[in-house]
Amino acid sequence: MAARKPEVENGKSKVEDNQKSEIRDQKPEIKEASTNLYAITKNKQQAANSNSQTTTSPINRELQKELQKQQRKLVNLEEDINKAVQEKLRLEEALGLPVNYADKNKFVAVENDFKKSMQYLESLNKQYEQLFEKVMELETQFAG
Repeated sequence: MAARKPEVENGKSKVEDNQKSEIRDQKPEIKEASTNLYAITKNKQQAANSNSQTTTSPINRELQKELQKQQRKLVNLEEDINKAVQEKLRLEEALGLPVNYADKNKFVAVENDFKKSMQYLESLNKQYEQLFEKVMELETQFAG
């Protein structure tokens, strides 16, 4: 049986042309999404600037500093959670490998690491929930 040759027109296959046209069709959606994201970010910055201009009292400045500090902590905690999730996934994969089943000691070590990873991830999630609630409280105080 002979293999079917791709249809070629002007030196290019129709598959290539179809793929390129699909990519061109997606570009306006990507551009529109990035434009919308830029507009949202710009509106948030303008709102933050107007809030900072209207708040001149020292209490609001201290509250704003505390809010920003807690927001930075929240971002750092999110990064730690993402790293912990990646480590957990790596260990889950290692638990499923037949190579690790062959050596009992190796399997037990990977299993213990996995359990520690799960506990660490749980503690990070609890910290995140507490910090998120604190940030929400600060935001309502700052807005009100």
